Amino acid sequence: MNSAKSERLLVVDDEVEILTPLCDLLSEWGYEVTGFTKGKDAQKALKEQEFDLLLTDLMMPEIDGIKLLKEALKIDPHLVSIVITGKGTIQTAVEAMKVGAFDYIVKPLDWKLLKLILSRAIEVRRLRETEEKYRSIVEDYQTEFICRFLPDGTLTFVNKAYCRYFDKRCEDLIGHSFMPLIPDEDHEKLEKHIASLNLENPVATIEHRVFIPSGEIRWQKWTNRAIFDHHDNIIEFQSVGCDITERKRTEDKLKAASNEWRITFDSANDQIMLLNSEMEIIKANLAAVKFLGRPFNKILGKDCCKLLYGKDMIPAKCPIEKMKRTKKHEETELYLSERGIWIRISVDPVLDDKGNLTGSVHISRDVTAYKKMGESLKWRLEFEKIIANISSRFVEDSDVDKSIYAALRDMGTLNGASRAYLFLFNEDGTFMDNTHEWCAEGVTPQIDNLQNLSTEMFPWWMHKLRNGEVIHITEVSKLPEEATSEKETLESQDIKSLLVIPLISADKLAGFIGFDDVKETVEWGDDDLALLRTSSGLIGNVLKRKRAEDELKSSHEQLRNLSTHLQTVREEEGKHIAREIHDELGQALTALKMDIFWLINKLPNDLNLLLEKTKSMSKLIDATIQTVQRILTELRPGLLDDLGLAAAIEWQAEEFQKRTGIKCEVTLDPDEIIMDQDRSTAIFRIFQETLTNVARHANATKVMVNLREKAGKLMLKVKDNGRGITERQISDPKSFGLIGIRERVNLFKGEFKISGIRDKETTVTVSIPLGGETR
Repeated sequence: MNSAKSERLLVVDDEVEILTPLCDLLSEWGYEVTGFTKGKDAQKALKEQEFDLLLTDLMMPEIDGIKLLKEALKIDPHLVSIVITGKGTIQTAVEAMKVGAFDYIVKPLDWKLLKLILSRAIEVRRLRETEEKYRSIVEDYQTEFICRFLPDGTLTFVNKAYCRYFDKRCEDLIGHSFMPLIPDEDHEKLEKHIASLNLENPVATIEHRVFIPSGEIRWQKWTNRAIFDHHDNIIEFQSVGCDITERKRTEDKLKAASNEWRITFDSANDQIMLLNSEMEIIKANLAAVKFLGRPFNKILGKDCCKLLYGKDMIPAKCPIEKMKRTKKHEETELYLSERGIWIRISVDPVLDDKGNLTGSVHISRDVTAYKKMGESLKWRLEFEKIIANISSRFVEDSDVDKSIYAALRDMGTLNGASRAYLFLFNEDGTFMDNTHEWCAEGVTPQIDNLQNLSTEMFPWWMHKLRNGEVIHITEVSKLPEEATSEKETLESQDIKSLLVIPLISADKLAGFIGFDDVKETVEWGDDDLALLRTSSGLIGNVLKRKRAEDELKSSHEQLRNLSTHLQTVREEEGKHIAREIHDELGQALTALKMDIFWLINKLPNDLNLLLEKTKSMSKLIDATIQTVQRILTELRPGLLDDLGLAAAIEWQAEEFQKRTGIKCEVTLDPDEIIMDQDRSTAIFRIFQETLTNVARHANATKVMVNLREKAGKLMLKVKDNGRGITERQISDPKSFGLIGIRERVNLFKGEFKISGIRDKETTVTVSIPLGGETR
């Protein structure tokens, strides 16, 4: 038999003359085979390697087949085991099946039967792995009862399902022990189970009986988890359970069956059918009978496909038809539209010695729940992805409107809505605007028609929003009379159904967010509401942040305007004071100087003391005139107004060099730079502040100044060879000189850079446009 299978088989038999040909045959069938003559060697291999099937003899020295089987199941609970037994040890084989063996085969071996058993065993292995994979998810979604109780059994919490099951109110259960609900015979077992929970084993499952109000005894399955305090003492138990009465009853029926398929066939949850070469049913397990909905005598000899697909046409993917052509294992998933369910079907051929198809083994399973679970998980992953995208956009993208539109698009696309939108109220909540809207392809936008709407037009709607209620309208045409205005507005937009929730921002009702459908009536679910709530919270927060940023920006702009105004006032005041000093004090000092000069010339030479005093007064007047000229220059350098910026820069550099002894080199390009008075003043004052910083802090011996015009911008670069400014000094909020420079540059939408290299240099670079508006 050539097969594409690669399942790993572990074969154990103490008789080499049986083991060797058996391993060779299994290898020819396509299996990966490992053989041992001793149970302890096989046990070691199980611990070191993974196997799909265990085929073992029962009667062996040292470790017999049953002991090996027990140890194997401890190592790998999913391992499927088949035991080989002699004719006289059938009872031992039955015992092995009770321990967990899948099936047994009697020596001498029937190769056809062995092949069939191996095929079924492999399928069971797959089913076990699949069942294990999805068990935790399915159990979470199918759990019905939840409760919490103290170590003495006193209930502290029960959910509604628990109350409905026992037909009691919540308050009638909480504060009382649940033990009276359980038959006395099960008390000891339950108490031992609870006592077994500890830090090493905090979770365990138990099945026990309960009384229900009708007097009937039913079965429940509970998963109990111990809850510990910070001293590792058990303070409470949390339990999740479900009714398993029907399962128990089914198990009881299966246990009552007394034929060779009692364990391997009828106990299977999957629908298993044996078919002849015509694909007619010759045997079916209980699950298959139940699935087909007819007693066994009504399906015996019937065409499997006709019973399975009903009125539906046999699909092209039907594995039975494909298996008939390939004579190999075929497997697929199909949707039965008449039943409204998904099933997974696997079919294995039964061939004679010549390779002719004599029948097949048909195994199917209802996987609708798994499919729905997969869709739910897929939706949840998409949901989390969308929320993550929305969050990252609001953090990273400065364009809030663009981010909100993207959020609406993602929400609407995920839920299949026609439109998703955001409405915002004005400050007093009297008017609202549709500020953002996303529309699916082919849906007419309404945003332009929904501007400056009075909220008084929609009293029913606004009442619900102000109360924090969700507005879930599954059918607009059935709105109550008090919502007449809302109904007319919604119908004018062809809206059939909608879901809307309030938008809260800064602890205030700021508007609402939602989506609708214009094609059909829709009942939105909890997942849709969760998506809407999460998005609403994110948008509310970003609107709050945007409002704060706008207020901060406005405040900053006001401060900047105030700073600009103060600088302008200061310059104008300086200019005014300079003019007054020049016109009044300057002229007075000049006149006084002339009078003193006249007096010196007129005094007789013999009045030496008076003459010396007069000359001293003349010198004092000269010094005062120089001081006045210096003050006038500091208040408003005349060169800046008379000869322009370039000359003022050169003069200031010369004065700086004279005053400090620091060499100052100036490069101008071009020699004359024409610009408005405000910009000239700003550049000159920046240059003055830079030189002041050099004199005070740099400990430099040389300053290089470069003033040039390039590409419509004026660039000033001042570089010294001093100690070098640090990053800490640059960012120091008390560096008022640098702050003043930065504000002067920002006023003209320019650029300001300052950098330093320790013990080497500091460079200040300023660039402002020669023309254009100020900020």
